[in-house]
Amino acid sequence: MSNLFWFQSWYVKHSFDANIDVSFTTNADRGWKVVINLEKTIYNQLADYKYTNELSGLDWYRIELKDHVFTAEGNFTQLDFLIGKFRDLVGESDSERKRQDNFWDKDIQNFIFEDNNELITFLHYTCSKEIADQIIKTGFRFYDFDKSANESKNQSTELNYYHYILKQFGDYIVVISFSKSLYHRYLNEINSVNSSYTRVEEILTEEPTFLNDNSDSVYTLHNKYIKGYFNYYSKEIVKNESFDPFYDSEKFLQNIKNAYSN
Repeated sequence: MSNLFWFQSWYVKHSFDANIDVSFTTNADRGWKVVINLEKTIYNQLADYKYTNELSGLDWYRIELKDHVFTAEGNFTQLDFLIGKFRDLVGESDSERKRQDNFWDKDIQNFIFEDNNELITFLHYTCSKEIADQIIKTGFRFYDFDKSANESKNQSTELNYYHYILKQFGDYIVVISFSKSLYHRYLNEINSVNSSYTRVEEILTEEPTFLNDNSDSVYTLHNKYIKGYFNYYSKEIVKNESFDPFYDSEKFLQNIKNAYSN
């Protein structure tokens, strides 16, 4: 299937749920310029990305994803190629489809849901092993937990739906788990001070909060709650030796008091 033909189908499918602004323009010096705004789509969590092929002449092209906007430029022969780069970015290239998805492998499912009766589990999709290793080491950074991780219950229909929707964000899935008793204890503590704008995940940290470039507060969930990660293609499973879903700290109560005072 040509990339242009695929793009027509992709646009029809996703424009039912969101207003997707798309533009194709040309100029005499640069050739094609493709701009696709993903802000209101399910792809709005894709990390910023930039690549320029520095070759001169007909082989030159530039790809960028910044602030949810995909931009591609190339010569007049490369429109299908540029759309193909977008197709790769959202995980729908033919090569991606031919790979065996092992999300339902028994070992992976056991890794996610062992001790399920005692734990609340969330999954975070990421694009590289290096990022997953860093999360195990230093904790999980986020500014909006609901947009960064999805609560996962051992229910096949719901789990399959969210995996299909979220897999374009990466081949690696980080497993985050809290004991139910700990989670609900701090939820009650938050409710007792009427801090309705604070999430439990935001106070389970021993690191200071900081602001990102958009002035959003960024939190670092303690790495004790990172169970590990897996690659659903290779079936590689990496466990966090420091994982402790029952971990507690005096700092957590102080975080609630600080949130309430602010």
